[in-house]
Amino acid sequence: MSDTTDIAKQGESTAIEEAAAEYANAIASGAAYREYQAAYEALQHDAEAMALFAEYQRRNNYVQAAGQWGGVREQDRAELERLEREMNANETIARYRESQSALVEEMQELNAIMSDELGFDLAAMVRPSSCGCH
Repeated sequence: MSDTTDIAKQGESTAIEEAAAEYANAIASGAAYREYQAAYEALQHDAEAMALFAEYQRRNNYVQAAGQWGGVREQDRAELERLEREMNANETIARYRESQSALVEEMQELNAIMSDELGFDLAAMVRPSSCGCH
């Protein structure tokens, strides 16, 4: 490669790195991220909420697997619905879910701004590939 090509690629790389750093700083300094962090910490320190969350995930995984293998028993579906209602009523979990949704929305907005500035979809570049490679 010529020196001119190397310099141009370095400039592109620097611009992308600067954009990524700006993107990360915008996320970390936002109210949505701070609330998500606080809600996540609260969830981690609430043993009842963590147990409920874990039981819901376990039951949900079971129901999904049962559905793939031929059918879900009504009692399993009812138990999953009961756990979902309990999770919706749990203030810690509700706060966590709401903060997670707000953060995702903010990140989508930031991605749109950054993508307009850069001329390409920044978030698409960091998605895992469909082959399972990273």
